[in-house]
Amino acid sequence: PNQIPMRKVNDVSGKPVLVSVEILGRTVYMQVWEAIVGRVSLYLLDTDVAENAAADREITNSLYGGSREVRLMQELVLGIGGTRLLVDKFNIKPSLYHLNEGHSAFLLLERIRGLCHQGYVFDEACEVVRSSSIFTTHTPVAAGNETFAEDLIRKYLQDYAVSRLGI
Repeated sequence: PNQIPMRKVNDVSGKPVLVSVEILGRTVYMQVWEAIVGRVSLYLLDTDVAENAAADREITNSLYGGSREVRLMQELVLGIGGTRLLVDKFNIKPSLYHLNEGHSAFLLLERIRGLCHQGYVFDEACEVVRSSSIFTTHTPVAAGNETFAEDLIRKYLQDYAVSRLGI
């Protein structure tokens, strides 16, 4: 990180900006890095922070590596954590969300959660999210897309579905 044009993102008091995601009953924290690409800020999430347990610090160490569980945790960090960063920390309210491939798909659930928290019922929130989301793929074959077993999804998302979405 010291040799590439990135910087840790700090708040106004100089402390690193952290976002969090609940995974299996524990809170996983991510620090935020910014890379300027032309005139665009690219934000990266990093779980290698002191607030995390040793295993959680490894979640973002390598892309596409490790077990299916690690991959699912990476997608939770990206989708839910990324949405919380933009909406909750940076107060960015996109009118349209673009997902290229399914890696950030859990952002859809986090958007539904946010709308339910604002008073929408689940079905209404789903419709708002559906009408303001675009999905594209450059690998429209099964081998190029992630899938997770239902029992794995249930293990990682049942509490989120019940406590956060009321479903």
